[in-house]
Amino acid sequence: MVDRRLRANHHRFMRCALFRGPGAILAAAVAALSVACGLDTGGEGAATHDAATGSTGSSGGGSGGSSGLGASSGSAGSSGSNPADGSGASSSSGSGGADGSSGSSGSGGSSGSGASSGSGGSSGSSSSSGGPTDATTDAPVVAPPEFAWYKLDETSGNTAHDSTANHYDIQLQHVTWGMGATFTLPQGGTSNGGSATVAAGLRQTPVSFTAWLAPASRADETSNNYAITPFPPNAVSGDAAGQYGFGIGLDVWTDGGGGSALAVENVGYTFLNTGGTQFTAGTEYFVAAAIGSTASVYVDGTLVGTATPTTPGPAAMTTLSLGLHNTDTGYGTKRFYVGRMRDVRVYKRVLTPQEVSTLYADGPAP
Repeated sequence: MVDRRLRANHHRFMRCALFRGPGAILAAAVAALSVACGLDTGGEGAATHDAATGSTGSSGGGSGGSSGLGASSGSAGSSGSNPADGSGASSSSGSGGADGSSGSSGSGGSSGSGASSGSGGSSGSSSSSGGPTDATTDAPVVAPPEFAWYKLDETSGNTAHDSTANHYDIQLQHVTWGMGATFTLPQGGTSNGGSATVAAGLRQTPVSFTAWLAPASRADETSNNYAITPFPPNAVSGDAAGQYGFGIGLDVWTDGGGGSALAVENVGYTFLNTGGTQFTAGTEYFVAAAIGSTASVYVDGTLVGTATPTTPGPAAMTTLSLGLHNTDTGYGTKRFYVGRMRDVRVYKRVLTPQEVSTLYADGPAP
């Protein structure tokens, strides 16, 4: 009787060896010996509760995924959590031992363990834990902008390089480099910032702008009331003189009683301290305008206003400017942005609220 049971379980052991790998070999060997010695009180289920029934997996956001593999106890692997930007990769795996225990760990900060025990039979339990976000709640990775992306991480020269395939590089005036580009108020009627000729699609919806802006204090708000008050959108602009365009600006001034304003062109122009936000000179803000059939404006990832946008008129040439509203000198110095700017992105689609939140959480591009 023992000899027949040994031969039968030898065949079962060899099938595990061929199809289930080293971990399953050891587990199957123990099961076979248990049966041969009369310890198989759990019947056939004890020999077949193995990795084949315990395989599971989970995926994480970003460029990497995570996976879990249960061992011979049938316990599940755990899912790993990724950082908020989704760029990190995590993985988890569990290996089975003779006692049926399994463990999993993820580089994203998750861990899980399962254990299997029993006399003759097998029973397993599994547990998993993750970081603040796991595979089901990770913020999505936001695809790079397809129209223009100025990281403004240069250290010398006067060229702001576009990181997209369009290569809309811009030659800037009166700029210094360091943690972005810092624009100063030009003197003697000289110009500031710069522009590049771009595709006409910039003047059509959908379009989204994002930028990290730290406005400097200025004292030229009362210098004139030309066209747009208190200031035109002068940080990132697609404006064509007389034909308007889309753009954003952020200014803090000390003259005329002082104040601050976020300007968004063709979206009602100016949001004066929208949502109760009093902008402070020297403080960096993440500004986003997502413009489609409705325009949504965000500051530091929070929605501060919505409006119905107006389509700009036709223009002989479409330009994209940094630190400059347009070429119309009637604005005087108010058409120039004053302060630091970095990580400027232009998308030809409407960013979702979750994408805006993710971009803010990620911080400016290094």
